[in-house]
Amino acid sequence: QTKWLALNEPYGVVPDCMDAMQEAGAEVFIITTKQKRFCQALLDDWGVELKPGHLFALEDGPKVGVLGDLLQRPELAGREFHFIEDKLGTLRRVAQVPELSSIQLHLADWGYNTQRDRKIVKAGVVDRVSLLTANDFEELGTGTKWLE
Repeated sequence: QTKWLALNEPYGVVPDCMDAMQEAGAEVFIITTKQKRFCQALLDDWGVELKPGHLFALEDGPKVGVLGDLLQRPELAGREFHFIEDKLGTLRRVAQVPELSSIQLHLADWGYNTQRDRKIVKAGVVDRVSLLTANDFEELGTGTKWLE
C-alpha cells in the first residue's frame, strides 16, 4: 500500500485549500468513483480530515444521485454548491438534470481530462460548465484566497 500511496500525489494546493475551506466554515465533500477505503487512505496520507459523512465513494452510488441527496439536506439549504470534476462526461450528465441546476459546475484543469476537454469547456460549448484552474480553486466561492 505504501507504493500505491506514493504514486498518488495530491494536486498542488488542493489539500491545503480543502483544509482552509473547512476551517472557514465551508462544507467540503468528496464524491469519488474509488472505493471509500482507498480514498480514505489517500486523505489520511495527505493529512486531510473531512467531517464524518462527507466522503462519498463507489459504494454510495452515482455522483448525480449523491449530489441530489446533498441538495435535499435541510442543513445545507441556501448554501452555494460547487461541483469540481475532472471528467467532462460526468459534468455533462449533471448539467442535464434539472434538479441539479443550482450547482455550479467546474472542470478541473488537472486530473483525468484532455486538452480537448479543456478547450471545449473554455470555449463555452458545454452549458453551465466552467474551467477551473488551481488559482481559481484557491478563490472558489469567495473571490479571495483561502490560503494566505
